[in-house]
Amino acid sequence: MSGKKIAIIGGGNLGTAIAQGLLKSGFSKASDITITKRNIATLSALREQGVHIESDNAKAISQADVVVIALKPYNVKEVLSELRASFDVEKQILISVVTGVLLDDLEKITLPGLPIFRAMPNTAIAIQESMTCICHRNGTAEQVSFVQKMFDQLGVTVSIDEKLMDA
Repeated sequence: MSGKKIAIIGGGNLGTAIAQGLLKSGFSKASDITITKRNIATLSALREQGVHIESDNAKAISQADVVVIALKPYNVKEVLSELRASFDVEKQILISVVTGVLLDDLEKITLPGLPIFRAMPNTAIAIQESMTCICHRNGTAEQVSFVQKMFDQLGVTVSIDEKLMDA
């Protein structure tokens, strides 16, 4: 059990699958997960399991050790720009599961020095059999290990160079 507070920004298919996998595997307690979505009514199944459901992204981030960004690529810049002041470089790590948004892009939008990870799971994440590729910037060995363990709950992980991500 990780014990870390995890905020998932974007409660669509991927964000929901991540939350469900972390619960099913026992990696996280429901009370340690917050998931956000504008239309929170669609997240009632997670709410019934004890997951915190929130429509306010900044509020969700303020309580989190780990922030997972599971937005559509065209929403990332706008949403993260609004949340820039909510991040804590000393305390938090950011994990993006958004296709095509590079570490450079994420660092420019958020804060210099923020530990940033890109994780590219595949659709088998819904049944905890994903192959997830991970790359990072500014992460400590402990943070890298945590992110790998987290995604190992959802399948298998492999660390790769970012230039290989889109392939």
